[in-house]
Amino acid sequence: PFSSTRVYGIQLTDLRAYNVTCRVLNVAPVTHLTVTLRRGGETLHTETFQSHTGTGPDNITVITEITPQRRDHGQEITCHTALDLTPHGSHFENSSSAVELKVYGEFPHAPCARHTVPPCTRDTAPCARHTVPPRCGTGPRAASGSWGKRGQS
Repeated sequence: PFSSTRVYGIQLTDLRAYNVTCRVLNVAPVTHLTVTLRRGGETLHTETFQSHTGTGPDNITVITEITPQRRDHGQEITCHTALDLTPHGSHFENSSSAVELKVYGEFPHAPCARHTVPPCTRDTAPCARHTVPPRCGTGPRAASGSWGKRGQS
């Protein structure tokens, strides 16, 4: 009924909106297709094609917009498809490979750190390296990251 399901993403550079694209290749009949884009267990977008006019196999593209935030780091984006041919046939389901969302940087609405790390002095040497959350509400917005399959940068 359909040959493949894929999710595509782009480089994330700041807190603006980005498109997530799912392509379903060679699917028929399209009028019985449902495509759902998810972030983790959350449904981002669902689309059906009951008014599709083609009769043969077709390639379908579904796009939804997301605005990445710090809490999205590590979440997986997936595309799920269902082709329901009941009562005259089977119900087919397929899912894309997960694409891990990577979000890095400084966010204007990030919660403020409740503690500070003292600077290194001769009295505290040698100093341990500390990771400190981003500054809160100061400076320009900056975030960077990328889309990639699990295990890739």
